[in-house]
Amino acid sequence: MKNINDCKACKPGYYCATTGLSAPTGQCNAGYYCTSGSTSNTPPNTSETKFNICKAGNYCPQGAAYQIPCDPGKACPSDRMGDADMLTCTAGYYCPEGSTSVTQTI
Repeated sequence: MKNINDCKACKPGYYCATTGLSAPTGQCNAGYYCTSGSTSNTPPNTSETKFNICKAGNYCPQGAAYQIPCDPGKACPSDRMGDADMLTCTAGYYCPEGSTSVTQTI
């Protein structure tokens, strides 16, 4: 029989939805990031969960443990963007991502 002290917090990028688990429930959803001990694959944006919704200018692929700045040449104009949601910059403009607009100018 395992001691409660043998239990570990759910690892970053994963969530543990219920008690008594022997492994994480699954990966965090795209557009969100799961810190250690997350209990949901879509953590709410509250101070208790350390703001787990990806904010504009960033993206979070499935299983993300933290926000990633949007790639150069791409833009992440809204919250909850996954890697497949990034937009390509408009011709005649550049996007350095953490960009939030596809029409960045100097």
